Amino acid sequence: MASINIRCIPDNSYAIIGVVNNKRARFEIETKKNEENAEATKRNPINLVLVLDRSGSMASNNKLEFAKKAVISVLDLLHDDDVVHLVAYDDSVWNVFENACASTRQVLYSVVNGIKTGGSTFLSGGIEAGAKLFEKYVHPGYSKRMFVLSDGLANVGLQTKDEIMKAVTKYNENGIIIDSFGVGEDFDEAMMKGIAEAGRGQFFFLESAEVIVTLITKALQSVFDVCGTKAQLIIRGRNDAIVTKIWGHENIALGANLGDLHADNLRAILCDFTASATVPDGTEVEVLDYQLKYNRPDDVEGEPLIVSGQLSLTFVNDESFIQEIHPKVKILHTVQVAGEMDDRIAQLIDSNKRDDAIALITEQINLLRQVEHLDDERGMIAITTKRFITRPQITWIIFQFKKRYNSTTSSTKLTSSYFHHVSSLPFVYKTLSQSFDETAAKYPDHECYIFKSEQKRYTFKSLKDEVDSLAASLMELGFEKGDRFAVWLPNTSENVAMSFAASKLGLIKVNINPAYVGRELEYCINKVGCKGLLLSPTVKIIESLSIFRRLVPELDQHSISRELSSKLLPTLKHVILTGKQSSISGLHSYNNLIEHGKKLSHTELNERQASINPDSPVAIYYTSGTTGQPKAATLTNFGILNLVHAQWEHLGPYFTRLCVPIPFFHIFAEVVGVLNTAVAKCQIIVPAILPDTVSTMKAIHEEKCTALIGAPIIFRDILTHPDKKKYNLSSLAYSALGASPMHYDFLRQLENEIPVTRVAQGYGMTENAALLTSGMWAGDEDRKRRLGSLGRCMQRLEIKVADREGNAVPIGQQGEIWARGYPIMIGYYGDPEKTKEALTSSGWLRTGDQATMDEDGYLYFVGRQKEMIIRGGINIYPIEIENTIIEHPSVAEAQVFSIPDERHGEEVCAWIKLKPDASSCQIEDIKKFLADKLAFFKIPKYIRFVDKFIMTPTGKVQKFKLSESMVNELKEAKK
Repeated sequence: MASINIRCIPDNSYAIIGVVNNKRARFEIETKKNEENAEATKRNPINLVLVLDRSGSMASNNKLEFAKKAVISVLDLLHDDDVVHLVAYDDSVWNVFENACASTRQVLYSVVNGIKTGGSTFLSGGIEAGAKLFEKYVHPGYSKRMFVLSDGLANVGLQTKDEIMKAVTKYNENGIIIDSFGVGEDFDEAMMKGIAEAGRGQFFFLESAEVIVTLITKALQSVFDVCGTKAQLIIRGRNDAIVTKIWGHENIALGANLGDLHADNLRAILCDFTASATVPDGTEVEVLDYQLKYNRPDDVEGEPLIVSGQLSLTFVNDESFIQEIHPKVKILHTVQVAGEMDDRIAQLIDSNKRDDAIALITEQINLLRQVEHLDDERGMIAITTKRFITRPQITWIIFQFKKRYNSTTSSTKLTSSYFHHVSSLPFVYKTLSQSFDETAAKYPDHECYIFKSEQKRYTFKSLKDEVDSLAASLMELGFEKGDRFAVWLPNTSENVAMSFAASKLGLIKVNINPAYVGRELEYCINKVGCKGLLLSPTVKIIESLSIFRRLVPELDQHSISRELSSKLLPTLKHVILTGKQSSISGLHSYNNLIEHGKKLSHTELNERQASINPDSPVAIYYTSGTTGQPKAATLTNFGILNLVHAQWEHLGPYFTRLCVPIPFFHIFAEVVGVLNTAVAKCQIIVPAILPDTVSTMKAIHEEKCTALIGAPIIFRDILTHPDKKKYNLSSLAYSALGASPMHYDFLRQLENEIPVTRVAQGYGMTENAALLTSGMWAGDEDRKRRLGSLGRCMQRLEIKVADREGNAVPIGQQGEIWARGYPIMIGYYGDPEKTKEALTSSGWLRTGDQATMDEDGYLYFVGRQKEMIIRGGINIYPIEIENTIIEHPSVAEAQVFSIPDERHGEEVCAWIKLKPDASSCQIEDIKKFLADKLAFFKIPKYIRFVDKFIMTPTGKVQKFKLSESMVNELKEAKK
């Protein structure tokens, strides 16, 4: 069937006379098919047990579906006379079918397809049940093989990893070769590779559906092409030589257990030994005997075949003879040394000895670079650290390595408050949709969005198909590049689809708070001249469709066959409704547009997408100014995409399963959360259409989220929720807080009590695409800085703390935060004067917020713009509320301000002076009046009628004193 040869290559063929020489040898076992008899040779039939993990963890990322496809691929590739068994397990074990001939595969397909996920996992029990099937069904002359398909997670049954490995080793000693298949990106690599190693089999990584057939073919081909089994290399010393180590094999007496030998393959084993002799110069001495023992696959229990050999060294006096080391021995030794470091590195990581782990990984990288011919240190870091990626602590270690080639710390400390984050990270000159399409092409079957309350799970392919259909229908309706399209929706799948469809067509998505009512909605649409609107019939208690119909009474007489004509909303031409088809003839149905778009040719759509300039605007997010009127901050494809890309480079290992409970109309949700799929293979989990604490905890528990982002209110509500202990939140490796700065003690409480491995806050605003700084640039050795500062600016951005003239102030001195770089808005749409106030001629954004900077570029928040209130992460400007309050016929004057609130961060308060004849006016009258004019979160929680306001001698109201007075009054009321 095949020829099997062995050769021994010493590190050097010489040894020095009269001393003990530490020597090393490489043994190469080469197998080659006998081509003359290849066609006539019939392979041995196989007795194959498939062990399939169907536990709850296999439900995520299509893991069970991948594994079932692998089982079906096995059935397809087996010969008809092969025997196959299938064991499936969760917390119990189920023999799905036993002792089936592969010829019955058509019947077996439906059985496999019917397997569903269950509860927790009993990996050791599944393997044990598989081993018992070999005892139950003995097929003489058949090769015994087991395939274990699992993510290797959360074994129960009181068996540790070491105990499982011992059991697998025992099964292997009984003649069972066990191959393992790691399923899904988050599989336990140590467990699955350990099973293959203990079972003397091979390990395969089933990352996606595309690789299944190739890997299964490779696995079975290796089984079919076995030309020797139970192979063992025994090495003995001669003439006072002593074998001191066989690398990778602990028992020198037993030698190296090699398992199966495959045709057309080369195996290498490294051996250390000592040799000594006192002989004449130039004498050749035999120092090693070696034997390769193996059985033919069709005679596993018979007498083994033996291939023998000896190694001789020439003993000399001249030490120059031994200077040159054979390169093959050097390479194998280097790889073996680096490989043996893995267990030590893993132990250091798990023990939280991170500095020691970094030192050992550095040593490992330096070793590998000697033989891998890789000059790119980043590549070596990626190769090395990927082996430990399932361990939460490795992410911090990766960050430390990145600092070596993407340093954010200058050896020279700053003396003025200006910091530029220099980075080698290249810019991406694409649109959001182009980048998303590329990611979707790489990972079509990977789940990218999970909308829990909608019970929708999207793969990259299914979302791309929906986006393309939507874009094709919008293009047919006449939407052109640069048209504004309003989205008045909560956190729904349609909202996400519209983000990418807008980018694909060159539209500008206008994000509108779903809690806005008539007047606010009217302003947002007219301010930027929206041509389209996407809305939901209702959003919780808000009757969105009813509000819209009051604005556009013409809707009832309109037909979707022509453009809308509205008196109050003159630019609006098309309105799309999510959910079930409305009886109103003037509304397009979102679902109908998707179905219609599937039938349209996408040739013109693809041409349109290719013509979109990455520098073109893609989104408008409303913010407010001191006038109280919302301003339309306009951001580009290039700015948003590159900020998301920089964020992924910075935080990607944490964001593999990211929970996003915050409203999508808020730029923090989209840029830091929703749009990560444009650059990477990840999952975005959306707990509910509106923020809800129980839904968020449930989503983290069920989907094993690795990160959670949100405003402080989200985290406060989790901490104080009475049902918190019902949910397992331990999967969270990172939590990012934004929208309003928080105190160090609160962030420390989050890490300790939720718990979360790492918490950090950042700083940003709508005008700079939400993410200007990140506290995660500070490592765990600098926890005080990570939790106590706003962090340092993102890659390739500039930031300074400036005086009134724009000059950087000295380190530690207070000033205004200014920022410059690629994500900064191009301006406020339709507001050149406001744009000029915010952006300098040299591109600096004036934030209006006060801070200090330390000598390493970290920002420390001092205070926000004078009057802005941040309630639950949402910016509220008092003047808008004041102007609305004074519209009430009983009100003379009003002052709106904030007071601290444990849950929302800040709460809205109003002091009101009534007109002389308005004594009958009640607080509830004011709140009822505001309910039809303002979003619920803008309506003051606390209202007080007063005769006068606290003022300075010059007549200016001192709002901070109003706040102090209100706080004291509320404290007294609680007594």
